[in-house]
Amino acid sequence: MEKIKITKEDYEECLKFILKLKYLWGGATIDFASSGVKRDIGKYIHDHIGGKLAEIAVKKFLKQKYNLNIELGFEKYTSAEDFMLGDIEKVTKSDGTKVSPKLKVEIKATKLSSRWWLISDNEFDSREYDVYILVVIDLPLDHILRFFKDSLKLDDKELEKAIPDFGTIDAEIKGIVWRDEFKNNTLKFNAGDSVFETEIFDVRPRIMGTATETQLRNNEFTLKKIPQSFKINGQYKFYVKTSPRGAETKYIKTISDVVISHKILGEYTLGKGKIFLITDKYLSPLRIANRGYPLRSVPNKEATWKDFLKKLA
Repeated sequence: MEKIKITKEDYEECLKFILKLKYLWGGATIDFASSGVKRDIGKYIHDHIGGKLAEIAVKKFLKQKYNLNIELGFEKYTSAEDFMLGDIEKVTKSDGTKVSPKLKVEIKATKLSSRWWLISDNEFDSREYDVYILVVIDLPLDHILRFFKDSLKLDDKELEKAIPDFGTIDAEIKGIVWRDEFKNNTLKFNAGDSVFETEIFDVRPRIMGTATETQLRNNEFTLKKIPQSFKINGQYKFYVKTSPRGAETKYIKTISDVVISHKILGEYTLGKGKIFLITDKYLSPLRIANRGYPLRSVPNKEATWKDFLKKLA
């Protein structure tokens, strides 16, 4: 992944846009995607800031890696209606002329701890973007306080020292996919469904309790929470521990280096001579229908970037 540094000045630019959206342009205050309740100003800023920082990260990335200058959509907004436009407003060509992009680009942000890249069905169907770019933003939960720290009159040196300085925010360009690729490689989640854990192999020093070694048919195993089977390539031993209530806990012990593949989640490489607990659990339920792309398998291909640059202007 390509790493980008977001500065305090970048943050301020995004914050000004969000405040205009809230106080001048009548931006929606209801959190439709998760809680369905009205947001206070702190949550309103938090819910929007990551996405705007992601746009700046892509702008910096395109300049640093490809020497391409772009103008972001939100830098040109003058009303709430402009919020539906693509995230790239202008592209500067090699002769210095500025042109409108030939692609409608959507830049999305997600957290460092996220397992899934989720786009709601309603958004995907109603906003027909040509290409999607995902950015992972390592945004501290106290980012608002860090930004305003120098303006606070605390009269308490100990407290002032305890509050972290703003510093910089890390952003990583996680991947780029065309619309059809996103449509065909995502998993469909309905409203009320729960996304599931994707980092499922956890190294353990030993197998806890009594587990039975099990011979797998065709070197494949399944989990209750995750659709599709897993295929094992390499030498291993597989163990299943069953509780009095019938719940199963599964382990794999690697005799050689092992590669485990899954149609949705991609490949996992497990080192030789280790024991892994296989995690099978749901994460958060979804309030609305979504398309989900596992973050671990989001593509970030150089060929796609070059194709994108060729078609953009």
